[in-house]
Amino acid sequence: MSKQACILLLAIGLAWSCGGKNKKATNNFIDVAGYLKGQLAYLDTVPHGFLRITGKDGIQTDSSYLKKEDVQQLAAVFIIPQLEKKQLEQDFEETVFADATLQTITITYQPINGNNPVRRIDLYIRPENGQISQLYLVKEEEAESRQLLWRHNEGFTTITTRNMGVNSQTITEKIIWQ
Repeated sequence: MSKQACILLLAIGLAWSCGGKNKKATNNFIDVAGYLKGQLAYLDTVPHGFLRITGKDGIQTDSSYLKKEDVQQLAAVFIIPQLEKKQLEQDFEETVFADATLQTITITYQPINGNNPVRRIDLYIRPENGQISQLYLVKEEEAESRQLLWRHNEGFTTITTRNMGVNSQTITEKIIWQ
């Protein structure tokens, strides 16, 4: 069993043992960048088509099929140094929560420093197998906010909001592999 899997199982055990209450954990951080890179590597092993559904300000505006390279380029925006395990351990606080309603373990990373472009990371873990089922993160830079919801081996959604004074624009891109 890999070191990361052992750490994940330990985090899950801690969360379940606290009966659904928040529990501060230390040094059990998951390499979020590594997870995303692994998911992108998975795409190279499967013969899927990649459907992109685009919306602007809540209205679906387009749909198209993409190449694997295009999907990887869209996701690459979120593979940043702040998501590497060492950076997470240094710059983030970890909270583990057993959510009986969702039947998941939720691991949340919040930045210690308010200047960090990554504002929040939520990992949803299936307790029966210790596997990440979803990843949600928020990244903000200048007048732009980007959100990512990644569904393990299924697809992802990005929401980009650009604030330009009184005008703002929200673009949603949902990528599904079929």
